[in-house]
Amino acid sequence: MYRFYMKDVLGAGHVFPRCSLAMKLTAILLFVVAMQVQAIGWAQHVTLRKNKVTIKHVFKEIKRQTGYDVFYIPEFFDDTKYINADFKNTPARIAIESCISSAGGNLTVTLHERTFVIQRSPIKMRPTAEQQSNQITVRGKIVNDKGEALGGVLVTIKGSNRSTATANDGVFTLNNVDRNVTLAITLIGHLPREVKAVEDIGTVVLVPSNSTLDEVQIIAYGTTTKRLNTGSVGSVKAETIEKQPVGNVLTALTGRVPGLDITQQTGVPGGAVRVRIRGQNSLSASANDPLFLIDGVPFLNNATTTTSQSTYRPPAGGNSSPFNSLNPADIESVEVLKDADATAIYGSRGANGVVLITTKKGKAGQSRLDLNMSTGFGKLARKMDVLNRRDYLDMRYEALRNDNMTTETTSSAVYDLTVWDTTRSTDWQDELIGNTAEYTNLQATLSGGDKNTNYAIAGNYWKETTVFPGDFADTKGSARVSLQHRSSDNRLSAQFTGNFLRENNNLPANDLLNAATTLPPVAPPLLLPDGNLNFDGTNFFNPLASLRNTYDAKGTNLNTNGLISYEILKGLVVKANMGYSNFRFKTLFLNPESAQNPAYFAGPSSRLAEFGDHTTETWNVEPQLGYKTRLFGNQIDVLLGTTFQNTVQEGLLNYTSGYVDDVLMRDRSLATSTSANTSYSEYRYNALFLRVNYNIKNKYIANVTARRDGSSRFGSGKQFGNFGAIGAAWLFSEEAGVKDALPFLSFGKLRASYGITGSDAVGNYGYLSLYRAASTNFPYYGANGAGLRPSNLYNTEFQWESNRKMDLALEFGFLDNRFLLNVNYYRNRSSNQLVGYPISAVAGFTSIPFNLPATVQNTGLELELNSTNITKANFSWSSSFNVTVPRNKLIDYPSLASSSNANMYILHEPLTIAKVFPTLGIDPQTGVMVYQNRFGDPITNIMSLTALDQTQAVNTGRDFFGGFLNTFTYKRLQLDLFLHFSQQYGLRYNVNGVYLPGSLGNIPQHVYDGRWQYEGQSDALYNKLSQNSTSAAAQARARNTDAAAYEDIFFLRLKNVSLSYQLNPTWTKKWGMQNFRIYMQGQNLATITNYQGMDPENTSLSIAPLAVTNFGVQLTF
Repeated sequence: MYRFYMKDVLGAGHVFPRCSLAMKLTAILLFVVAMQVQAIGWAQHVTLRKNKVTIKHVFKEIKRQTGYDVFYIPEFFDDTKYINADFKNTPARIAIESCISSAGGNLTVTLHERTFVIQRSPIKMRPTAEQQSNQITVRGKIVNDKGEALGGVLVTIKGSNRSTATANDGVFTLNNVDRNVTLAITLIGHLPREVKAVEDIGTVVLVPSNSTLDEVQIIAYGTTTKRLNTGSVGSVKAETIEKQPVGNVLTALTGRVPGLDITQQTGVPGGAVRVRIRGQNSLSASANDPLFLIDGVPFLNNATTTTSQSTYRPPAGGNSSPFNSLNPADIESVEVLKDADATAIYGSRGANGVVLITTKKGKAGQSRLDLNMSTGFGKLARKMDVLNRRDYLDMRYEALRNDNMTTETTSSAVYDLTVWDTTRSTDWQDELIGNTAEYTNLQATLSGGDKNTNYAIAGNYWKETTVFPGDFADTKGSARVSLQHRSSDNRLSAQFTGNFLRENNNLPANDLLNAATTLPPVAPPLLLPDGNLNFDGTNFFNPLASLRNTYDAKGTNLNTNGLISYEILKGLVVKANMGYSNFRFKTLFLNPESAQNPAYFAGPSSRLAEFGDHTTETWNVEPQLGYKTRLFGNQIDVLLGTTFQNTVQEGLLNYTSGYVDDVLMRDRSLATSTSANTSYSEYRYNALFLRVNYNIKNKYIANVTARRDGSSRFGSGKQFGNFGAIGAAWLFSEEAGVKDALPFLSFGKLRASYGITGSDAVGNYGYLSLYRAASTNFPYYGANGAGLRPSNLYNTEFQWESNRKMDLALEFGFLDNRFLLNVNYYRNRSSNQLVGYPISAVAGFTSIPFNLPATVQNTGLELELNSTNITKANFSWSSSFNVTVPRNKLIDYPSLASSSNANMYILHEPLTIAKVFPTLGIDPQTGVMVYQNRFGDPITNIMSLTALDQTQAVNTGRDFFGGFLNTFTYKRLQLDLFLHFSQQYGLRYNVNGVYLPGSLGNIPQHVYDGRWQYEGQSDALYNKLSQNSTSAAAQARARNTDAAAYEDIFFLRLKNVSLSYQLNPTWTKKWGMQNFRIYMQGQNLATITNYQGMDPENTSLSIAPLAVTNFGVQLTF
């Protein structure tokens, strides 16, 4: 059954009939969006009857009523001159021409997509002898809608290879031009124009494009547009991130970009987030993270792997994410680079994709102060359906009967039946994970400047608490400074960006979800009347004990970036990008007497304290030389650069014990026993890269990249690797035949790329024999002395892993680009796998760095559809839908059957498989699961099976995933609704539990209802109840390696809701403000799923992402 869960709306979960939702979802959503073609409202007529109004007022009214922009140079019209407007259902163009006629000045109007452009007509003069000839010299000036000169505008004679570009003053000249030919005028981010060639075409206005095709697209070491891009790049802008009440920017990307798979591992603040771009490329689970760059500076991998955290107790039992130390409000955009064309210029670092994070910069204009204040709350979106008191007691006694035992004869724990008050009934989910988390976010930004120099200074405060009982919170404060300067001649430019964040995380060391769902309802109060923990004199584990432990994590994150560039000659620019980052994480864990069962407390030695300190410091310098010019009449861009990176990681973990009192445990000098682990590693990386981009008439585009990498992670002779890619794009919609045959097709592009990237993700010093201090002394010449012991098995021969990427895409725009469709197929093949190869423990170590001759293939289909469904004067509706269908398989692994990985992988199957025992169902006579061995025989004794009998493979990877966004605007009110969906196989909720159904511990209601109860029962789903750990039922359940342990899981989640209202500017100006906006935001508010566990997205025993509701106000002065 599919269930719909919505906190505080439908309660614990109302049941909807099961349908083939997973298979039909994509078709339904596409149908809904496509049907909006019939709902398009063009509204090109205007009604206005008013005397003594300015022409500019008429233009504003036209935009309000039709949704069409009117662009013109302000000097065209006199603000002191009034006209009488008398339009009734008049076409907008006729109304504009009427205004132009009243103003005089030899003006004309043209329509480009949804923008009316007004400009001066060319001045007609008496023809001269030269003008009467067949060829003329064409001169003109190109400006933007504000009248500012535009440099670098491409002016091309249509039907030929001849073209030129405007100078910085916007002026261009073309000699020997045939009279009356057509000139095509284009510039990135602006609508293209076409004009007839005359001697003096005057001033031509280029209007900024409202189409996403012409938005600036950030790519590796530069920018382009979606229209002209040859690579596969996804983008998420600041306005999308700001609508989500999240403390980690990665969670704001979930479902937003095709091919980007984001999984939030826990709902605890600061918890880890898994990131995969187009699947798992490496057999090594830790080597699949993409490269993260913040303003060009490498940042930590998403999953921190530090000395302190590898053996330490991270927040609530999970890993922490370093991106929790980055303020989402400071981010301008996030670009996800996926294919070889987009990533190969990063060489070995781009094998798993690249995530470019660009922080906000200052903008020219008057000084302004932006304030953003919000507060909210979060709760678990759903509760688990576990047994109540009556069913729990029935379960326990039934298990005893099934085992032919009583409370007197059994050797298992039964104090819940014999000692505890069986009339008590407590909902432990309410007690342990039912609190309300609180959110506070304060942001202030001061910015301004002129056309040459601008600045931005920002500060942020963020606090997030938990659903656990007690005072636990993640608190962050950050500051950002951005300075930009450009010389008056535009040849010299410089910028600096600095971000600093300090975090204090005092969350508990254990997640209480498992305790909340398995603690019996008859369990006693967890606290005694005096406030101490209640252990009841039994072996009962009190979950509040973990909350009495102390976990403090204090982190600082400094990211700085400087960029300076100078134009030596026209088109020749030298620049340097320099960055520095420092991430420090200090941790403290205390296990005091007050958190321990007095029956097991052994005095001062039981008081344990652990102190951790880890630092990652990175320097990155990239000198570059760029050259832009015309070659054979077409644009060519060349970029040459080099990269120098140095990363140092230092870690210290200090174990102490023997404190005489709990209050002294923060002072490690008062411990009677102490030991320490330290680590130090340095990573050096150097590269030389080249990119050549050739653009023929904005119709045919080729992009070639090459990179030579050097890494300190490999031994002599293996340190350097060569990588590269080629990408090409054909804008077939620019072909005259296509325009005539397909008038409804406003944009069409065929894009393809192929290249090789690499990976050195194997850790440092794997090619060296390392030693560390021995934990005990050794006899040496009659005395005991300190000694060394090997700390690794080394391999001098391992080398670069490589990833061959192929990408093919078709992009379409329909009906003036109101509908944009992108269909992308990819195939990545990763070979020469870098792994820690498992070996027998008798060697003294469990693995050795090694290149496996295995090949992993990832293929997939990505579909993205963006649509402008309705655009009217006061109402608009736009949609964005994306879905990814990924496939992964191991296509080559010589001698797999005889390798140590034989029990993990199967040739031509995904890496994400789980090898399981086939099942034949519950035996109607015994109530125990029946298995099938490798010969096809039914087996009732699971202990007789071996790994060779695990002949069935269950793929736990994604079948598909994606997102669906709808944005509605009514006047100044805006509503965003974003749905995230996914389908995959995963462990059933009851399998993830730790208690045997029937033993001391609560179980899910559906397990109890579906249990075997009597001989001859043929419809049982689960084993009979048992409290005997040696029974057949217990053995069957304990393996958790059968096919019945997995189920097909689908979910559709209301991931984000954002509702905002912007007050009338007339009111805000009276209050001395430029802007006043109020908003409500929601995250993870509702979920439809067939999964009966806590979170269908992540089936582990962790707190699910909370359902968050947030309210705020944004002010601008």
